[in-house]
This record gives sequence, C-alpha cells and structure tokens, in this order.
Amino acid sequence: MTVEMQDPSRAPMRVCRSTGELAARSWDDLVGPTPTAQHGCLRTFESTSTIGVVPHYFVLGSSERPLAAAIGHLATTAAQCERVTRPLLGRARSVAPALMRLLGPTLILGLRPMYGPSLFACRGPGRQSQQEALHRLCREIEDVADERGWTVAVTGLTDREQMLLEVLRARDFRETLGYPTAELEIRWDSWDGYLACMKRSRRNVIRRESRTFDEAGCRIRMLQRDEPIPPNAYELIQDHQLRNNNRTAHYSGDLISTLRRNLGSNTRLYVAEHQGELLGFFAAVVKDTAASAAFLGIGSHVKARNLFVYFNLVYYNLIREAAALGLHRIQYGTQVYDGKRLRGCSVMPTRLFLRPSNGFSRTFLRPMLALHRRWYGKKLEPMFTESLD
Repeated sequence: MTVEMQDPSRAPMRVCRSTGELAARSWDDLVGPTPTAQHGCLRTFESTSTIGVVPHYFVLGSSERPLAAAIGHLATTAAQCERVTRPLLGRARSVAPALMRLLGPTLILGLRPMYGPSLFACRGPGRQSQQEALHRLCREIEDVADERGWTVAVTGLTDREQMLLEVLRARDFRETLGYPTAELEIRWDSWDGYLACMKRSRRNVIRRESRTFDEAGCRIRMLQRDEPIPPNAYELIQDHQLRNNNRTAHYSGDLISTLRRNLGSNTRLYVAEHQGELLGFFAAVVKDTAASAAFLGIGSHVKARNLFVYFNLVYYNLIREAAALGLHRIQYGTQVYDGKRLRGCSVMPTRLFLRPSNGFSRTFLRPMLALHRRWYGKKLEPMFTESLD
C-alpha cells in the first residue's frame, strides 16, 4: 500500500471493536501477504468464536489510509489467554489461573489461529517513517492498557519481523520465547522440482507415501464454490483437535461456511476420499503470495489404515498447486515439527513479549522470563540445529 505519508505524531488513533468499523480494502492492503490477518478471516473468527473473545483493532490514521494497525483481543480467562500461558507453563497448565492473576486482563496482540505479525506499518516512503508509526501505535496501546490495568502481550513474532522486534525491544516489554512455527518456502515450479530439492532419503519417503495413497484408490479434490461442505467436516475438525491437542477448536459449527462466505476464492477447501468415504477435510487460506494451513480434520479410524492421508491432504496436494497459485510460502504453524521438517519446512523460533500495567508485575516477570528464555531456548536448540537425516 503506497500512499502519501501522514505525520505519525499527528495522525488520529482509533480503537475498533469490530471488523465492521474497518475498511476492508485498505486493511487488506496494509496487512499484505498475511493470510489470517485479512479482513474476511478476522470477521470470521470474530463471529464464530465460542470463548467470548473481545476483539480490539488499533488503527493509526484514517480508515481509508491507515499508517499502522494492530490486531488484538482482550483475554480475561485462562482459555482466552492460552497463547500466552501455554508456552510459558508447558505441562504445568494447572497454574494458569495463578499466572492470570499476576497478569490480570491481558490484551493479546496476535493472530488466531495461526502465528505471524499482528502489528503492521504502511509500506510507505521509508523505514524511519514506518518505525515512527509503529512507536506511536505502541505508545497509544500502552496508554490504553495502563489506564485500564491491562497487561499487553505480543505473540508469534519471528526473526523475519526485525522492525517490529526492534520497536518492542526499545520499549518497556519483557521478552521470552513462544512456540516455534513452521513454514515451507516455495523454491520450485513443479512437483518434480519439489522432490529434487529434497535429500534422497526424504524424497523416497515422500514418493512412497504419495504412491501408497494413490494406489489405495484415494483422491483429493477441492470443493467448488457452489458445492456443499460435508456435514461432518466440523465434527472431524473438532475430533482431530481433541485427539491431537487435547482441546477443541474454539469456534462454532458454522466456522467453515462463514470462512468461505467471507473470503470467497481466498478459501480453498479440500476433501480426501476413498470410494465415496470422507477420510479428511482441510481448509487453507490464501492471501497474495502466502497460504496458511488453517483447519484440518481427519477421521480417527484413518490412521490405522496407513494411507498417509494427513501428509497427502495437508502437504503434497497443496505443494503440487503452489506454483500455479503463485505462492512463495505456506505457513504450517506449530507442533509435529519433525514431520514438517522432513517435508521441507523450516522451523523458526517465535518471540513472546509481555508488558504488565503495574511496576510490581514487570519487576517480578523480568527474572522469570529470563529464566524461561534460557531454559526453553536450550530445549528447542536441537530443533533448529540438528539434522533429521
């Protein structure tokens, strides 16, 4: 988005509680190739959330010409604050309520359900102007949070967002590590090109999994715009979440239909089938040159059949389509890191920033987060340095 740059120090600041207050086209221009930050995605998550999330969109500048913006939601319960408490506490989640008492109501600046930047600056005349806009945006957010007694948390930032990291580190935030996130960089223009990028051992595994799926008579197809969504798609998503993450997705049953309605062709819905039987359902969200693996459901009975439905549905099918879609990267999120690395993904650390509203909590958190950063960094180091071959 290239516009005549306003003075960040004089630009108006708004706090919006609904995507209905945002101009969709200028918002999508601002967030660029960040699939789950686009207007239609935010509108979907806003209307289908089942945990009472209160959205907050901070916009610096006019609706038609925003200089910078932040995506957030107010968390007042442990369930709403999982993006902060889970990476900090790990398996000790029973103490999440105690941590919530320390933090108090928390304004989480972060994307749901994926990871990525949640603060954006207009791609205008230069880096200095962008930094000034981000500093002004952060200052306004901090003032709102201090006035209302909120902690501010910024989640999911990777080292790619250097400008954001510099801005937050220059302010009164405490930093530690969050869950790593996986991403596949598209460096090929065909399926054969993808295989050629892989080491022989990985290439053989991928070919075997793809061949097994095909020879069993399974197929993957994309649902057409007017084709009904399978009635048990949502059930598959919830069951898959419960089996693999020990919790359900925090969205209502009309999630997929709402996502399709709000995003149109930027939503790609796939089904894996075998002789008319639905094996799995997968929703990917696309924006410009990026795609995000958003929602997945695979039947509990499928794994025992060794058909490699997960890898074919979520990875190989989308990889085959990547070049035609003009994709440069596919975001695969957290968990199952070794499986993602074996299929060519890079696993990147993410940063978690906290800024409590009161001085006591800030003082208390400094040594706590420093200890967490050292411990978690050491635990994660093999994931970033060791080869799987």
